[in-house]
Amino acid sequence: MINAGAIVVASLLKRNCSLSDRFDFVLQQLVKFACNGCVGFNNAVFLSERETADRNYALSYYMREHKCFPPNTNLQRFRALRELRASVYRW
Repeated sequence: MINAGAIVVASLLKRNCSLSDRFDFVLQQLVKFACNGCVGFNNAVFLSERETADRNYALSYYMREHKCFPPNTNLQRFRALRELRASVYRW
């Protein structure tokens, strides 16, 4: 996904669930999209996403200012989900 789209989608998925439940949901959906193929998690990509996330954080706040998110979206809470999602891959 393009960063802006991934950020908004991550804010909408299972909003009232814990981060771990949201990650499990996203992973299950990606497995379905991959026709039940192998989907994995790349910790190196996750850590890289986290280390270089300043642009995405700035983009999130810009989009919040322009009302791209549902009311009361907690940007701190869902940005970890986007970083996790970026670390999932198909093999």
